[in-house]
Amino acid sequence: MTGRILVVGTDSKLAGQFPRDAVVELVSSVAFIEPLLFSFLPDLIVFDSIFSADVDALRKNEKLLSVPVLIISRNLIYQENLERLVQAPRVVLFNSAVCSHPGFCRRVSAMTEDRKSFLPSKTSSLVKNAIVFVNRHYSENLSREKIAGAINSSEDYLSRIFKKETGIPLWEYINWFRLDEARTLLVTDGLSVKETAHKCGFEDPAYFSRAFSQRYGHSPATVKL
Repeated sequence: MTGRILVVGTDSKLAGQFPRDAVVELVSSVAFIEPLLFSFLPDLIVFDSIFSADVDALRKNEKLLSVPVLIISRNLIYQENLERLVQAPRVVLFNSAVCSHPGFCRRVSAMTEDRKSFLPSKTSSLVKNAIVFVNRHYSENLSREKIAGAINSSEDYLSRIFKKETGIPLWEYINWFRLDEARTLLVTDGLSVKETAHKCGFEDPAYFSRAFSQRYGHSPATVKL
């Protein structure tokens, strides 16, 4: 059994991203958690938006003091009090764009089955800062060196802890995030495939097209048809 997952928010589609054998309950806000605890004590709590006050409210409940928290959001740039969440223990940040990656399900399983699978708070904060940095700079020419330098880490150490925290190698995470942003731009901004590729950080439009086709099963050119 993967475990019991409590989803807090309004994104009903999110439950479909979790392992099939997980027991999932959904509530619209933290106000509805307390009555549920009499019959359902979660192994993992998932939020589909970022509000540090919600996490603070959880930690005031003795039953939920040590329950890990997964925060999934499309945009991890301008959220209020993000710095507090970056430093928070047993809290993992994740872009919704990457939740369909196979590594996500494996990581969620590990979160529910083994509390020891979490990194120490200081180490976890490095990964969270790296994710926020990618959100802010994904359209640029990123490198491991640039990301590691931004969070005061070595490249090899960043790669190791990023994979442990998210279940996904750093560069795969970045590419999946970029591809999702690209698909949105193709639909909404009327850009060419080449323009979209460059705007999302892909220097080689041909590589972008191959990566896009591999992930979505069709070329980026067909999105605009």
